[in-house]
Amino acid sequence: MAIEPQVLYSFQTGEGTLKGVHPGAGLTLGPDGNFYGTTRDGGSSNAGTIFRLTPGGAFTSLFAFSTTNGAAPQGGLVFGNDGNLYGTTAQGGPGNSGTAFMFSTNGTLTTLASLGGTNGADPQCQLASDANGSFYGTAPEQGANFSGTVFRVTTNGVLTTLVAFDDANGSSPEDGLTAGTDGNFYGTTANGGSSGVGTVFRVTPGGDVTTLVSFNNTNGAIPLGGLVQGSDGNFYGTAGFGGSLGFGTIFRVTTNGALTTLFNFHFTDGQQPSTKLVFGPDGSLYGTTGLGGSTNNNPVGNGLGTVFRITTDGVFTSLVLFQGTNGSNPSSPLIVGNDGNLYGTTQHGGPGGGGTVFRILLTPQLTGIAKSVDGSVTITGNGPPTSPFRLWASTLPSAPVASWAPLTNGVFAADGSFSYTDTAAAAQPARFYRVSTP
Repeated sequence: MAIEPQVLYSFQTGEGTLKGVHPGAGLTLGPDGNFYGTTRDGGSSNAGTIFRLTPGGAFTSLFAFSTTNGAAPQGGLVFGNDGNLYGTTAQGGPGNSGTAFMFSTNGTLTTLASLGGTNGADPQCQLASDANGSFYGTAPEQGANFSGTVFRVTTNGVLTTLVAFDDANGSSPEDGLTAGTDGNFYGTTANGGSSGVGTVFRVTPGGDVTTLVSFNNTNGAIPLGGLVQGSDGNFYGTAGFGGSLGFGTIFRVTTNGALTTLFNFHFTDGQQPSTKLVFGPDGSLYGTTGLGGSTNNNPVGNGLGTVFRITTDGVFTSLVLFQGTNGSNPSSPLIVGNDGNLYGTTQHGGPGGGGTVFRILLTPQLTGIAKSVDGSVTITGNGPPTSPFRLWASTLPSAPVASWAPLTNGVFAADGSFSYTDTAAAAQPARFYRVSTP
């Protein structure tokens, strides 16, 4: 049984699109503990919006793009050292080829650079910053060789083209860059390379680019998402197509270009992974597929996407099967909140039909306490599926944790739930409970 994601907010079609619709980018966790994100469409000019969402689901629309200052933001936002948000739009601006912008949370947007032509076009990336506070990004279209670019933009709007891809070293970088621990940036291109189906590359802050991997279909093809670096120094990513079954792969690559395929998708567990992975609190990697996944053991037709977990040595678990009512077609990376749980977006579906913001519980929590007529108490909760847990009780909530009495050791069900009946509660004037993972 799959986990049911908690829908925190559902974007509305129809008149509700004024608040935004179709969130195509992931969330960014702010220093205030709230999440910040964008929608590709909707707003007063139907050019997309910027929004804020509390962990409890309280939504605030902060800004609506007007096309002249950008349109169709598809990359996540990032906080700069100055406390402002920085991002890109895939369209709009003077040349209608996208922009890089700065946004103050008081509602002021400043266009830093307009793309189009030799500096690239259609940026869909989350920007990556260096130690000096400058930002680096990719544009999948145009450029001097019509194969896309890598660019740098400063907080005062100086745009520099660092790389113009030439197809031989890659083409169409769809996602952004990842800052490596060695001071270089790493990324992927969806096309180009020796087999024409994408690459993994390294680029220095000065613009020297090195092709580390050329995909060949067997080891994956058309990587649409970027990379994440692990504590082992290796990078992890996904290819949207290719692999043994053609539905995409998950891979590990070293800084010298040695690639290992960790998993081949089968459609029933997902198809077309297109976003960066994220490390969870347990050290595992979590990600999404935009398609695939089947319910009721019915693999027929296009699934609506999944959320999955994979360890760094390739142990794979399918966690969420999107079914429309709980969202569909996630196209953005997940993020870990301050509470240790996963948060993400779906482009479509949900109660309002215009996409969702959702939460997946990775940390245990109590969801209900019910007292029976005989004085016994039934405690229910949620946590990581199939993971062990402990339930504790005390007569004093302020008592040191070490003094709480263990009631049971159990394992969360496949859907992440648990239930326990405390028959000893009838003899206690008061009883408090907590749940933990060992």
